[in-house]
Amino acid sequence: IQYTQFNLIIREVYEYSPSDEASLWERIVEGFTNNAQSFIRTLETGFIFIVTTLPFLLIQLILWCIPLIIVYFIYRKVSKKKFLPWFKQKMIKVEKQDDHKE
Repeated sequence: IQYTQFNLIIREVYEYSPSDEASLWERIVEGFTNNAQSFIRTLETGFIFIVTTLPFLLIQLILWCIPLIIVYFIYRKVSKKKFLPWFKQKMIKVEKQDDHKE
C-alpha cells in the first residue's frame, strides 16, 4: 500500500473591475422598482398574517359575543317584566283621559 500526500495551496486573486456608474434615470427606475417590490411583499405578508390569524380572531369574537348576547336577553327579559306593569298603568290613564275629553 502506498500513500500519497498532496499539499494544495489556494489563493484567491482579487481583480476589481471598475463598475459603471448608473445614470440618474437608471437609479430612479431602480429605486422605484425596489420600492414597488417592497410594497408588494408587505401586502403579501399582511394578507398571509390576516389569513393565518382569522380562525383565532373568529373564535375570540364568538367567545366574547356569547356572554354579551346572554346578558342582553336577560336584561331584556327583566326590563320587560319591570316596564310592562308601568306601561299598562300609563295606558289605562291615557285611555281614561281620552274618555273624559269626549
